Amino acid sequence: MTRNNIGRGRIRIAKAVASNAMLLLSMVILTGSNCENTPVIECDSVALELVASGFVAPVGMAVPDDGTGRLFILDQVGKVYVINADGTKRSVPFLDVSARMVDVGVDFGNGFIYDERGLLGMAFHPNYKSNGRFFVFYTAPKGAGDPDEFNAETHISEFEVSDDDSNLADPDSEKLLIEINKPQFNHNGGQLEFGPDGLLYIGVGDGGNANDEGDGHNVDTGNAQDKSTLLGKILHRCR
Repeated sequence: MTRNNIGRGRIRIAKAVASNAMLLLSMVILTGSNCENTPVIECDSVALELVASGFVAPVGMAVPDDGTGRLFILDQVGKVYVINADGTKRSVPFLDVSARMVDVGVDFGNGFIYDERGLLGMAFHPNYKSNGRFFVFYTAPKGAGDPDEFNAETHISEFEVSDDDSNLADPDSEKLLIEINKPQFNHNGGQLEFGPDGLLYIGVGDGGNANDEGDGHNVDTGNAQDKSTLLGKILHRCR
């Protein structure tokens, strides 16, 4: 994940509108087909359409399979916004965990920028329409028992939608599922996805620093190759 050095509110969400031919060409490339046997496909057009603006640092999008056509946009500073099926953005966040997070700004000597921590992932339960459950990945302050030299904690939490408003989450419904101590501020990971097997898959970074080295890293193998730590792994959890 790259750091964002962009002023507040200047980032916009856009979507690409491509012809079927363009999508087919992408599938051919991704599946690694033999180029000699691949037909030449000309693209009719590729265009960008503005969907929403006014975010600080949008880093992701999640879409529930509930038939509403809504898009849920993750803003790195800790808020999730709803874009309705008609393209309008709701002004009140669906979820706000900013008060539970670290401050995601750091000065590297060239001014204030957003670092790699924050609200980084979201996934809706496959049965969200009936159970209202969803999951988020965010960076919380380190706990009292964490090593002094450590930076923060990764939290993977479950929330539920409000009983009274489908466009608002219940902030008091948080269930902390996984807590991982983080040595440095960077290399967080953050992706959350449900697989076809019904498991929730969680991408976790190696803990930070450079080259998987330093405080909190296995001196012989690095964290990614160390099976005794959750850092640098793809985890899965039953839903």
